[in-house]
Amino acid sequence: MDAPLQRHLARVQIITPLSILLNLASLVVCSILIHPSLKEIHETHITQFTPNPNFILLYWGVLFLLQIGFAVLIVVSQKEFTKKTIVYGVGVRLAISNLLLGAWAITWVVNNHASFLAGLVLLSLIGVLLLLTALILAVKYPPSSSRPLDWLFIHVPIKMFLVITLQVDIPQMLFMALGWYDTPKSTETDIRALWPSFGILAGVGALSAIWIFAATDITWAISGIFLYFALLYSKTPELHDRRPEIVAAIILSMVLQAVALLGSLLYKWLGSYSQAEVDHEQEGRVALGRNPQEEAAALRAEAEAEAAAAAARERSLSEAQHHDQSDAGDTSTAASDHASSLERGENNIKVSRRLG
Repeated sequence: MDAPLQRHLARVQIITPLSILLNLASLVVCSILIHPSLKEIHETHITQFTPNPNFILLYWGVLFLLQIGFAVLIVVSQKEFTKKTIVYGVGVRLAISNLLLGAWAITWVVNNHASFLAGLVLLSLIGVLLLLTALILAVKYPPSSSRPLDWLFIHVPIKMFLVITLQVDIPQMLFMALGWYDTPKSTETDIRALWPSFGILAGVGALSAIWIFAATDITWAISGIFLYFALLYSKTPELHDRRPEIVAAIILSMVLQAVALLGSLLYKWLGSYSQAEVDHEQEGRVALGRNPQEEAAALRAEAEAEAAAAAARERSLSEAQHHDQSDAGDTSTAASDHASSLERGENNIKVSRRLG
């Protein structure tokens, strides 16, 4: 392994576990030791993007376990491609995202308009970093069945972190910063957030479906559908029933993502089936155990045979045309001779008449 890669890997090995611990510590402190806590503010600032806390707790539990697995993979991995994926595909962006999320927890419990705006900025930065990381991984370091641990501990946590940030955290923080939320004392749902919420839900769902279909992204699809269930089953005594428009947008987004995943899997299966048919047709022309030089020689011989057959067909056609032309010439000559003999006969008759 070259020296620059080794230096970058050492830096990632140090900062990533530290960032996970700091993020986890911040979330635990803000959830247990500070009042109002994360959950209490969650219950007193109700938006159309307020999820079921039990769903979110399970989601983050899985996500932190996978991040711990990523931190272990950084240390124990021996594959060169895995090390490059960690260093150049992820780098310190995941660590920075964890640190920003820990800072976001503080802005949440401060619980005022300015802190909500600051939290929205932090979540937006997290979204940009994770989206950039996901794109780099998809283009330069795609997952492979030959590297299942790379997929499980690198690709999956990045996607899970990104999906919850884009689909739940940023919209929820946006409406809290705008003041478009309900409280337990509210007598009715704030109507100002209705159609913006519908647009964000449907828009994010549609864009996610496009990505899922293009990349056959199983992680994104499962994470997104799970979080939509968290929104759909967010029921608290203080939360008014969701408007039908919001329920329709949630269900529409779930269906779009599920159909996109199934369609992408079917498209890939059809493509592999067609390729298998093509390979099967070529098997009859390719001998088993033939090396590349022998295969090239066989292809050249086949091409030469086809060229010889084409030349033979051209010669046969040319000879046929020449034969037709010769027959036409013989017919013309016979006609000319016949006309000449007739003319000579007429002349002889005329001479005989004069002599008589």
